[in-house]
Amino acid sequence: MKNCNFIFLLVFFSIINSCQKHTNDHSDSNLTLDDKVENAKLNDEVEETFKNKTSNYSFLKYENVKISLQNEKSLNVENIESNGVFNSSLYISYMNNIVDSLLYNNIEPNGSSYGIYFCKDLFCNYYIALKYGDYEGKTILIKNDGKMFEINGGIPYLDHENNILISDYYSDIQGFSIFSLINNNLLLDIEIEGQINTFYYYKNEYYVSIFDFEDNINILKKIDMYNKKLLSTKVKINEINGYELELLFDPTNNIKK
Repeated sequence: MKNCNFIFLLVFFSIINSCQKHTNDHSDSNLTLDDKVENAKLNDEVEETFKNKTSNYSFLKYENVKISLQNEKSLNVENIESNGVFNSSLYISYMNNIVDSLLYNNIEPNGSSYGIYFCKDLFCNYYIALKYGDYEGKTILIKNDGKMFEINGGIPYLDHENNILISDYYSDIQGFSIFSLINNNLLLDIEIEGQINTFYYYKNEYYVSIFDFEDNINILKKIDMYNKKLLSTKVKINEINGYELELLFDPTNNIKK
């Protein structure tokens, strides 16, 4: 596991005046990052305030992959929470060529976090970023070769032993996604009833603890990834205490790994 480096990004990327857009067009491969990026200081995360907006820039670099992030908030709106004038953009370059991007415009703020946040570490050759707002959490997975995957969920948990990432939806709909960092594919995306507490890996099986609002109790379900459903189990929650997966980012407390 290697620490990611934050450096100042002096490049302005234009924001497209439309709703959320995901660009996978590789025809822009002739675009390069500004040379000033190479001379920027390490470990910098810079916020600049202009007449009518505040822009926060972050930059991650690992070998041939560079990721630039801009979170932009309008300052000429009296109540940002109700108007939601907030834009986020993320650009990925490989060997100085832009190969992919994510653009979120006019994000509707909700909950305790909105915009895009980076986890600080590299996990199994992946950077992990989280997008919040619009009542829909997203987990953005960026491999060290520049390939990007976007899955549902804004509260990520990691099984370090098997390099499996599970992401709680963090939305009005309850559910979670499971992604293999080894095989680079989505294993499961499922909606559930009840509220997720946490996830476990115990005796080669994955489990999820759920609060059942109808019966007002916590219940444990086994995750059947092959048949893509949850199963009843005789395993009790107190049996698997200590086998919880690691929580990588908690948007309610702004806890980052």
